Amino acid sequence: TGYIDNIPPEITLVYPENKTTLSAGTTQVTIKIQTNENATCRYSTNSSFNFSDGTNFTTTGGLNHSFLYTDLSNGKSYNLYYKCNDTNGNVNSNPVHHFFSVAEEEEGGGSEGSGFRGSETRSGGGNRESEEG
Repeated sequence: TGYIDNIPPEITLVYPENKTTLSAGTTQVTIKIQTNENATCRYSTNSSFNFSDGTNFTTTGGLNHSFLYTDLSNGKSYNLYYKCNDTNGNVNSNPVHHFFSVAEEEEGGGSEGSGFRGSETRSGGGNRESEEG
């Protein structure tokens, strides 16, 4: 008794592995981290963010924290920064830096894929609406 917890949570990057390259065509990834004590975690793309300005992980409050990170593009790199706040209000003073990237599309197969997608949307609801109108 009488032990005062004044140590912020330790953050472990779970997925994707740090400095990893995701396969081309990846548009979203579930970010997963762990803490060594129950905590609320937030993320930012700004390395010097204040915890209060961060965005809450969708799943947080326990030891496992996750959120869906969307709008990824081929050939782009992503830097995310995490801070967590334990149940005693201890927040990481320095964020944990998570870096990953999405591979470049390989030449060849890519253009066909986008072509299909285009024709599908063109034959979609748009035409029918204009006929009725």
